[in-house]
Parts: sequence; structure tokens; C-alpha cells
Amino acid sequence: GSWIAYAYVNHWLSVYNNQWCNYVSGQMHEIGHNLALAHSNEGATAYADQTGMMGYSYGSDDGPRMCFNAAKSFQLGWYSNNVQTVTLTSGMGQSYTLVGIVNYPNDTSNENKVVLKVETGTPNDYYINFNRRTGFNSGTKEGGDQVTIVLQGGDGVNYSQSDLLAKLSAGGSY
Repeated sequence: GSWIAYAYVNHWLSVYNNQWCNYVSGQMHEIGHNLALAHSNEGATAYADQTGMMGYSYGSDDGPRMCFNAAKSFQLGWYSNNVQTVTLTSGMGQSYTLVGIVNYPNDTSNENKVVLKVETGTPNDYYINFNRRTGFNSGTKEGGDQVTIVLQGGDGVNYSQSDLLAKLSAGGSY
């Protein structure tokens, strides 16, 4: 058939069709579902967030080298000691230094942040990161070396699709 792959959420089973079992992004995308991650969209387009692995998959057996977006990284909890959570009111006027996920193992100060979560008082919160395009994230397809802003429901812990809202270069605002 024409299907690519599928996986069960919060389960061990991922299934791939034909050559898709050889494609890294397809594997990471489906394993993301196994880890309870939902799709990453951009605007009204499903899968269109190309800043991370829960968007489109690519037909390549050795790439692209990229991570998960800010919301998915928060949800996984892999960088929890370098995450800052603020509310819309408490975060106003504060300054934070964001470093890329690729800098995480080398930055043990806990002063620089990998993900900034902005709680809105609703289940939909903002997640902000610096999408550093180097090392194991050198193949990111979108928003490389930019600050990305993603909106996701589920309070950052439950299965919920995310939506890429902005990619900011130096001096940018949202």
C-alpha cells in the first residue's frame, strides 16, 4: 500500500512499510508516538513543523540530523534541570538565556535554559527554544539558529499536537 508507518501511542509497537524501516526520520517520528508525542504542525498544515521530528518524515537512511521541537522536548523531560517555567504575568520583563539542545550536556550551570515554558492559565501553553543548528541537530529543516515558539495543549505532559507559531532571528519579537 501507500502508507508509510504507524505506531501506537504509549506502546512499544511501531510498524514501517517497505523502505521506510530504513529511514531515520520515520523511525524517530514513530518512536515519538511510542513515547506519547503527537504531531507537530505549522499553521493549518499538519506535519508542517520542520523544526523537529514530529513533523514530516524524510526518505533518507542517514538523516536529517534533528531533534524534537520545544514542546516535545519539554514533554519528554530530558532537559528538566534546564527548563524555566513562567506565567504570562510573572515572566514579563524577565530575561533568559536560551541555549540549543546540542549545548545541554556541556552547560551544567543551570543558568542557561534549553526550554522556556510560558503558562497561559489554559491547557495551551507556549514553549520556546533556540533551535541551534549544529552537531546532532545540524540537519534541522526549518528555524535553524533561530528562536522558535510553539503552542501545545495538554499542559506539556499529555498527548497533544503542537503548532509552530514563530521563528525569530536576532532582534525579532512575537
